[in-house]
Amino acid sequence: MNDCLVYQRKIIDADHVDWLRTFPVQMRIGEIQMVHGGWADPIDEYLKPSPDYFERVLGAVFVSGHTHIQTVRRFDDKVYCNPGSVGQPRDGDPRAAFAVYDDGKFTLHRVEYDMQKVFDLMEAAGFSDYYYGGLKTGARNLRRLGD
Repeated sequence: MNDCLVYQRKIIDADHVDWLRTFPVQMRIGEIQMVHGGWADPIDEYLKPSPDYFERVLGAVFVSGHTHIQTVRRFDDKVYCNPGSVGQPRDGDPRAAFAVYDDGKFTLHRVEYDMQKVFDLMEAAGFSDYYYGGLKTGARNLRRLGD
């Protein structure tokens, strides 16, 4: 198990864990189908969106995360969005990423935030810059600040 999960399990209250367990693994709101990973494995799949993948999945509008790579892709009558990541981006852009779905269309957004505050909090929690260095660069892999 990685250090981040060990830390999270140490500090999270049991009632918060119980609350998180009430969330469905997959969710549908209107026409939007959402999962964390992908539809083959809703939790851990690192989805590589393609026409072949989405022709096997029922629905028209899809949202997932897990890769932290912001994108909108269209496949015939289907659209897929990964809104990116508010922290730990992995697409070369360190700003916080999110998406808005309005009137049948996704728009992607980026905003600056105080990364130094996050670095300081993570360091105070006992993490090395290996865990928060990627915040500064948006690197695909964890890395130290000097790398």
